[in-house]
Amino acid sequence: MTIMPEGWFTRLDDGPHRFVNMVPQQGKEPLLTYFDRKELYAPEEQQRYEERSLRRGDDILWLGITGWTKPPKHYPACYGTSDNPKIYGTLVTALLMESVLALKTQGIQVDIRHGASDAGVDAAVLRVMEAIPVSGSGVNCPMYMPWVTDDTRGGPVLVAKNKDSYHDLYSQYHQILLVTGGRDVAFHHDYLRRLKGVGCSVVADVMQTVSTTPIPAYDCAPGQDTPQLNNAAAYVREKNSFTYTPVPRSFDELSAITQLTLVDQACRLLKRAPDVAFMESLDDSVVAMRKRGRSQPAVPVSIEELEIRIGDAQQRYLSLS
Repeated sequence: MTIMPEGWFTRLDDGPHRFVNMVPQQGKEPLLTYFDRKELYAPEEQQRYEERSLRRGDDILWLGITGWTKPPKHYPACYGTSDNPKIYGTLVTALLMESVLALKTQGIQVDIRHGASDAGVDAAVLRVMEAIPVSGSGVNCPMYMPWVTDDTRGGPVLVAKNKDSYHDLYSQYHQILLVTGGRDVAFHHDYLRRLKGVGCSVVADVMQTVSTTPIPAYDCAPGQDTPQLNNAAAYVREKNSFTYTPVPRSFDELSAITQLTLVDQACRLLKRAPDVAFMESLDDSVVAMRKRGRSQPAVPVSIEELEIRIGDAQQRYLSLS
C-alpha cells in the first residue's frame, strides 16, 4: 500500500500569488490552493510568527478551543437536537462571547488560538474576533489548508509542516483549552496534548443544551454496528467526574458554569485574584438554575435567543473597551 504524503506549503518569491499549498490526491492531480490576502507563515518561519502574532503580558490569557467542524448528522433524529445547520456555530459564538466578556470584567485580555478554517468551531471564533476587539491567530497544516478562506479574518496563521506538528504547536500556543464537542481528533490530538502540558481544559458540552435526550460520548450512527467517539466534550466530562455533577441542561447554566470555571482557572494561571462578588454572583446563579431544573424540564435554546445574547455581550464588551 502506498502511503500518500500530507502535502506541503511554501511562500512564492515570484509569480501572481504569494503562497501555494499542495495536497496530493490518490489517482488525481494534486490539489493546489493559492493565497494572497491572508497573513501566513511557512513552517520555517515559526519564530517570526511567534514574535509577530503571540501577545504576551501579565493580563493576557492564551485561549484555545476545539470541537466539531459539523456535529454528527444523526443527532437531530436520535437526540432531538435542532436540525438547523447553524445551531452549533451559534452556540459556540454565544458561549465564547459571554466567556470573553467575563474575563474582560476581571481585567484579563484574551489572545485566541484557532484552526483558521471557515467552518464549525473555527468559524465561530472568527465571528467573535470580527465582533469585538480581541487578538488571536491560527495554526494549520497543508492537509487542512484547502478549507481556509483567503481573507484577513482571524489574524496571522502558522502553517505547520504536517498534522502532528500542527497539533503539537496548537497545544503550545494556548493555556486553557475550551472543549465544545468534537470527535476522536478533538480528544486525542487536542485534549490529551493539553492534559500533558502546563495549562488546563474547560468542558462546555454545548449541544446538550439543544437536545431533548442526553447525548453520550460514544454512540452508533444509523447503519453502524460499532460505537464511535462522536462527542469528545461528553467523554472528557465523564472521565473527569470524580463527584456527581449534573450535566447543564440549559444554555444559561452552561454559560454561567463556563464563565465561572474559565475565570477561576485563568486567575490561577495568571496569578491574580478574581473578584469575589462576581464569582459569588455566578455561583448563586448556577445553584438557582439547578434548583429550577429539578422541577421543570429544560427548554432548548433557540438561534434567535442566542443571537440576542451575542449582540448583548458584544455591546457590553465594547462598553468596557
